[in-house]
Amino acid sequence: MYEDIANLVTAVALILPAAIPIALTFKMRNVPIPALRKGIRTIQITTLLLGSFLLLHGLYHLSEYFGNDYFSDDVLEPASILILVVFALYVKRSVFVPRTKQERSASIKQPIFPAILIIPGFLLAFAGNLYETFSLFGILFSAGLFLWMAIKNPTFKALHFQFALITLVWAAAEVPHVLDTLGIISVNGIDSVAVWVHFLSMLLIGIFVSARSLKLAFPIKSKNSGSRTIMTVETKNSKKSQS
Repeated sequence: MYEDIANLVTAVALILPAAIPIALTFKMRNVPIPALRKGIRTIQITTLLLGSFLLLHGLYHLSEYFGNDYFSDDVLEPASILILVVFALYVKRSVFVPRTKQERSASIKQPIFPAILIIPGFLLAFAGNLYETFSLFGILFSAGLFLWMAIKNPTFKALHFQFALITLVWAAAEVPHVLDTLGIISVNGIDSVAVWVHFLSMLLIGIFVSARSLKLAFPIKSKNSGSRTIMTVETKNSKKSQS
């Protein structure tokens, strides 16, 4: 009963905000200023990936609510997690800018999170549920990648830092749930707790994506603030152009 309610409100919290970044993606197709097109393209891809993730993961929870476990667990959830992984890798390649060598010299060395996560991922693959294992590994990989970016450049206002916080909350809810599903651990009531923590993390993602998308949508209409929009998102290209 409580899990059904959590799945329904989570679906609403994801599907409704998904319309904002998807609509913003098509709104930015024709940019009159050539110098801004590369940065706008990066924003388009970022918002499209975010919107697609919200929509698919929201449909996953909606399918869970209606009891279609095959379509939700074996199709929609893995597809949404795959988009999340692609989004994390895209942010790492096109948006994220690490600190300089001088700034990094006094900080923690680069963590070897891929090796830390890949080995347990292969071990879990033998647990018998490939789709749950893939979803767990995708969440952990994305959280680990965002955490790595947050450590390398701890700027709270940056996209990678804020998503690191959200995906870590999500991972905290999802890990015990998947381990219980795979039969690795057995804790009474873990699903009821995990599904509401999951709802909290998804609600945060929905609010976060909606706020950032709306923040991007309105400055694009202003000639004076167009470059400022690119600076907040396409940091990597902005740094190159300044050097």
